[in-house]
Amino acid sequence: MSDSDHLPQDPTTGWSAPGSTPAPAGPPATGPTPAPGWGPPPAYPTAAAYPSTPAAPAYPGPPVALHKPGAIPLRPLTLGDIYNGAFRTIRANPRATVGAAVLMSVLAMSLPLVLSLIATFTLDVSLDENLEPQGSISTSEAVGIALSLGGLALGTLALYLGTALVSAMVSQVTLAAAVGARMSLEQAWRATRGLRWRAIGLILLLAGGYLLVVAVWGVTVLMAAAAGVGEGATIAWAVLSGLFLLLPALVVLWTRYSYLAVPALMLERRGVVASIGVAGRLTRGAFWRTFGIALLTVGITLVASNLLSTPVSLVGQVVMIAAPDYALLTLTVTTALTSVVATAFVAPFSGAVSTLQYLDQRMRREGFEVELMRRAGLLG
Repeated sequence: MSDSDHLPQDPTTGWSAPGSTPAPAGPPATGPTPAPGWGPPPAYPTAAAYPSTPAAPAYPGPPVALHKPGAIPLRPLTLGDIYNGAFRTIRANPRATVGAAVLMSVLAMSLPLVLSLIATFTLDVSLDENLEPQGSISTSEAVGIALSLGGLALGTLALYLGTALVSAMVSQVTLAAAVGARMSLEQAWRATRGLRWRAIGLILLLAGGYLLVVAVWGVTVLMAAAAGVGEGATIAWAVLSGLFLLLPALVVLWTRYSYLAVPALMLERRGVVASIGVAGRLTRGAFWRTFGIALLTVGITLVASNLLSTPVSLVGQVVMIAAPDYALLTLTVTTALTSVVATAFVAPFSGAVSTLQYLDQRMRREGFEVELMRRAGLLG
């Protein structure tokens, strides 16, 4: 028996295919048998005799980071994540961040500007480039100076309180940006409904805490002076206690209980005292990380605000020298413009960074990224 007798035969072609399944036996073929070695050529198999060629695999497009639906990755954040997320939040929501800061600062500084205009053109306030009266000062000039400087003080206070409202709005915008949403100026303002007075009260309470710490330090210096220890010893005590007691106390108060309090109030809708408690809990064990990022942010905002406001200040100084009769008005206008320019950058950036640090601490401590993924629609 030859080797071909062991190969299964294809019933159609007669070709032996190694490894193929033998055809079932059937009745013998009828008709004349061709001579050995002769006969019609075999019919070549058609495409249907072969298995279909598998389709080419469908490759997906660029990978999508499902853990980053918005401005930040939904995991514990690095310093780069925080700063990049802050800039992305501002770029995606310019009206609700920069627009809100500009609008608030313009409203706050409009009061001193109006009072200075009144003092300049109705009370005949005439000062030199050093903001000193030219000759003897009259009653009207004294009233005008008091009106202008008092307006600046009120405007600065209004700006301080208004910054709290901007930070409150930026907190809501930053949370929305973290899950891939955007907010308009009107939406950000509505999101603070019911919490605006709490935010102002929180800022005033924290300011009172700072003043209390400074007052306690001042009392100790006065007590040292009253004890008659000598002028040199009093000065030495003031310097040493300021460096090693006052400054550390202010740093701890700011880092532990103030820095994350506004985001806690706005995003958890808590009371003033409860928000301070949340800030203290989130920064427990993370003091140096929180302080380091916060201090770096302050440095960045100071440098940037000075760079932005320096041209306006230089122009103001030139105008004050060239037109001393309008020195007080020029001072007010210059202060208002520099405040608007600086606040337009400082308030949104600082507010976004502090909110992202708040979210970071909650993700590290509470697994808050799960809730953020749910809000982003990544989880059912």
